[in-house]
Amino acid sequence: MSKIFKICLIFISFALSFPLSAQQRKGGPSKAEVERFKAEKNAFLVQEVGITSEEAGLFFPLYEEMQNKIFELQKNTRIKSRALRNNPNVTAEQYKAAVFEMIRQDCEKAKIEEEYYKKFEKILSPEKLYKLKMAENKFAVHLFHRRGNNNKSPGNK
Repeated sequence: MSKIFKICLIFISFALSFPLSAQQRKGGPSKAEVERFKAEKNAFLVQEVGITSEEAGLFFPLYEEMQNKIFELQKNTRIKSRALRNNPNVTAEQYKAAVFEMIRQDCEKAKIEEEYYKKFEKILSPEKLYKLKMAENKFAVHLFHRRGNNNKSPGNK
């Protein structure tokens, strides 16, 4: 077996070995689903970037920390966006405020990424950092296509 394949198996096994609650939270994925997603993404990044097992041990805890900060940052915007979508009487000012909130969030996300990419520099080569950014985008496209294929079942039009 190739080294990358072994690393992928380790990540998947690690993520699935945690005793996780399968209960669904209101409208969101279960902890098990989140962990499976993280394991899939990590395995994808390992393969695409060529992250070694030594690098992975140092990199992924920091990467997870960054992802958690970004998730928390985006949480407030998701809540506000949901409220706008569910409100039939949204004013132009509310839409304007929401747009500028999203722009501020994007700026904050970029600051978080910059902070962590400086930390990643101590672990990964510049080439791997570049490949990481490309792989994150590629993974998003992969998910988009997979989701699109799941929605093409006979009952969904």
